[in-house]
Amino acid sequence: MKASYARVYVTRSFELFILSLTGTVVISVTGFSPSAMIQNRSNNLEVAKLLVAKDQHLPNIADIEDEFLPLHVAAVLGHKNMVHYLMGVTSSQEDNIEDHGPAFVAFLINSGLYDIALLFLQRYGALIARETKMHVSLLQLIAMQNSAFKSGTKFNFWQTLIYFCVPTKLEESTYHCSCGDVENPTHCCISGTMKQKLLGVFWKVAEMLVPRIKHVRGIKWKHDHAIQLVRHLCMEYEKLDFSEARQRVGRSVIAATTSGIPEVIEEIVSTFPEAIYSKNEEGQNLFHIAILNRQRKAFKRIYQLSDKPVINNLLTLPDSLGNTNLDLVAYLKEEQSSKLKADATGAALQMQLELQWFKG
Repeated sequence: MKASYARVYVTRSFELFILSLTGTVVISVTGFSPSAMIQNRSNNLEVAKLLVAKDQHLPNIADIEDEFLPLHVAAVLGHKNMVHYLMGVTSSQEDNIEDHGPAFVAFLINSGLYDIALLFLQRYGALIARETKMHVSLLQLIAMQNSAFKSGTKFNFWQTLIYFCVPTKLEESTYHCSCGDVENPTHCCISGTMKQKLLGVFWKVAEMLVPRIKHVRGIKWKHDHAIQLVRHLCMEYEKLDFSEARQRVGRSVIAATTSGIPEVIEEIVSTFPEAIYSKNEEGQNLFHIAILNRQRKAFKRIYQLSDKPVINNLLTLPDSLGNTNLDLVAYLKEEQSSKLKADATGAALQMQLELQWFKG
């Protein structure tokens, strides 16, 4: 087979397989660009299985232009079942990891597939060292995902109650044997297992009667794995060179403060206590950033994580432009000030609320 014919075969084969992921055929001379498929959300898993049964090499055919595999396209599109399937049938991902491993995890994070991202990193932890090719580290990327954490999700009263009670996995209900029956531990364990199964059945029936419960449980599952992913990344960063780790962690905790995600701030500072002193390019510390972006939850968590001498030091220090915390409290961003220009009463009330927020 001549090279030109081989190239056409590879390109068309890739396009045919992408059709099963997206429901759309993309024909081009250079191959397939994953970004072209982001808007199409079809998920034809059964078609993909039929194609792979016909030709087992299809999942290993990469885009000629940027060498992304169908696995990467599925991650970009957020097709969880397809990603699970392709991870099992793509044999060339081992060779592809060095160049595209961090990008693949970034795709998973952007698509909210935190459990798969965690699984992949646990299997290929060494790829963290290759993040240098990316403009944004994986930890910084997830530190900008508000919806990945409970603090960034709004619930009503009943949703909050369900979120607190429901287990993330029904077969792993939160019952633990603690009867302390030393004489008959077997009976204790059997009783505990029975209670665990009954709790699982209870929640399954509850989900059938109230489908919204399953939705809330899915959100809790996502939040739990997002926290685990942040924790795992922090552990991996501990293995890096000090200066490299400090740079990545600093940017990440700043991103978490800007986004107002206290869970990420807590995980980072508990692993890297010196991260509490991080500053952005304007010389603003975490308190400055939280105040400037009106992130109350982030401000409180930073305050709770800091010792009193550290708090006093950070709260009294101005930024590189000489702005104190009170100056930043008084500062309104352009979109905020435009809403208040026509209403002097509104502006005065806003200023009063801002000062109360800072003091409280």
